Amino acid sequence: LSVPAVAPLLAQQSPSKQDIEAAKAAYAKGAEAYEKDQFDQAVLAFKQSYRLSKNPLLLYNIGNALELSGDRKLALFYYKKFLADTPKSSSNRALAKERAKTLSRELATEQEDNPLNDSAEPASKEPARNSVEPTANFSHSVIEDAPPGSPIDVTAVVPENEGWKVYLFYRNPKLSEFTQVEMRSPPDNGERVGRIPAAAVRGSNIQYYIEARDIGDDVVARSGRASSPHLILIEEDAAAHHLASFDSLAADDDSPLLSPSAPSSSSSVDRGTSSLMSYAKWGSTGTAIGFVALSGTFFLISSDASSMLEGAAVNSNQQSCSQGSPCDVFGPKERALEARGKRFETLGNVFIALGLATGVLAGSLWYLDKGSSKPTSSTSITAVPTIGPHFVGATAAVNF
Repeated sequence: LSVPAVAPLLAQQSPSKQDIEAAKAAYAKGAEAYEKDQFDQAVLAFKQSYRLSKNPLLLYNIGNALELSGDRKLALFYYKKFLADTPKSSSNRALAKERAKTLSRELATEQEDNPLNDSAEPASKEPARNSVEPTANFSHSVIEDAPPGSPIDVTAVVPENEGWKVYLFYRNPKLSEFTQVEMRSPPDNGERVGRIPAAAVRGSNIQYYIEARDIGDDVVARSGRASSPHLILIEEDAAAHHLASFDSLAADDDSPLLSPSAPSSSSSVDRGTSSLMSYAKWGSTGTAIGFVALSGTFFLISSDASSMLEGAAVNSNQQSCSQGSPCDVFGPKERALEARGKRFETLGNVFIALGLATGVLAGSLWYLDKGSSKPTSSTSITAVPTIGPHFVGATAAVNF
């Protein structure tokens, strides 16, 4: 096993001598790890060398090491990026084409065999437009890395008074669709800015590209494309790309223009609203169950008082007494028992009504919240009146 050959580290963006020396050292470290079959470490070292040197020939090394480490989907991405970013005369292009074609076929076959498997590389949905390269009036500084959980503000410079609209397309590699947002101009800044929300900045990397369109909606300039997007590596020690001046405008851009299947900061329910709804759902459910339980208790007490009165009447009629049946009269004790039974019967009726009303409210809240978040379990609540020969009450059940 030998590490693929790489041309001398000549950077396109004129890195410093220190960066070149550090890139050479990182490449040597990656080559050593590659020879030892330590492909994960080789990938990290080759990526470090690429970030320092900006030499696109290193993309092949990264793709090859990724393929040998088992990450075929990301390997395919790097092979495609290598083919897109290097001249046709570059070495390893034939190998990269062959490997990209083989991986695409293998991943597509796996996707057909198992449609639920999201590890296959999705078909690229390149806009049906003519190939357009960046113009002299359009420029973009590619973002190489960013820290996790922090928004990424992508900037581009476009000519003024042209009426151009500029769009940022981004996605997590696990998603098949790009999310599209229109890039806007923050105060005191002549650039166009599009934000990748913090919620989307997770995993190992983010893919993105930019398109500028004229008033006829034709693409007039771009940086990257759907089939060969730019790659932002997500690393803890990376510098943040956050423009505070864009915060007020970004608040209006949370909703993506396209790709309903792609998550964005507006596609998930706000945490405060979600918590309030959760408290309301479970609070009303618990209250409904409590009311029903109380009504059952009150009906039981009322039924007990009624049974005591009926028993006393039966015993009085069956006893022998000198004055004749009934032996006992309906006195103060019996009246108090009767009043007690009526009082608890009334309370039972009140609380069963409250329980049913609160149950309706709880059911409505559960129904309204059903579509706002993905349920993690199936929950059903049932409360029904129960009537027997000697009692009236209700039963309730919650199934998880």
